[in-house]
Amino acid sequence: MGAFASNMIYRLVGFKIIVTAVGVINIIVYCTIRLAIFNEGVYFFLVILCNIMLGMIFGSAPTQMYKTFGPKVGADIYGYYWTWFSLASFTSYGLATKVDLHILFYIFAGINALSVASIWFIQL
Repeated sequence: MGAFASNMIYRLVGFKIIVTAVGVINIIVYCTIRLAIFNEGVYFFLVILCNIMLGMIFGSAPTQMYKTFGPKVGADIYGYYWTWFSLASFTSYGLATKVDLHILFYIFAGINALSVASIWFIQL
């Protein structure tokens, strides 16, 4: 159901707007989540919101890759996408053991800001 909904939204507004909205929401979540540790309900909501945004990207990325690059190259790029995502997950786990969690959230916000900026300045 999530992939269906995100692909419907993709057809309405386009991938660039979806990625920008998701990036901005994630930046807000990452910058405010450390303030929500005192309220379990707000913290839970922010974690769920972040996962929903991540699912939105995962649901719409295959369609965008296919439409932009074609079936062969789009499938390869999506495979690379998952490879880099898993490497980023391992890297963030390694950073979490070395860096304070509050600083890690700011690193994630910076990565999202870089992603949003690159979506608007890189032409596909």
